Amino acid sequence: MKTYLKNSELGESKTNEAKAMFQYGMEKFPESANFYDSMADACESVNDLVQAEINCLKAVELGTKNIDPNLVTFKQHLEFVRSKMGKK
Repeated sequence: MKTYLKNSELGESKTNEAKAMFQYGMEKFPESANFYDSMADACESVNDLVQAEINCLKAVELGTKNIDPNLVTFKQHLEFVRSKMGKK
């Protein structure tokens, strides 16, 4: 299952609904790295970078385990979040 909601579409008023949708997806499809990456987008959109990093890490873990074709994207997202946090 692929989600297509991006940060620009999350808008502050819709972030909680998006997070609820992604949480449902994470529960329903716990091996889907994309839901964790999308949750990271939602967290990032409200500047919750700690939770964004946690979800990016999970996306990378699952992407690696499942040989996900989006693994490079998940790793880039993690690097981007960490750079926003001042981490290398």
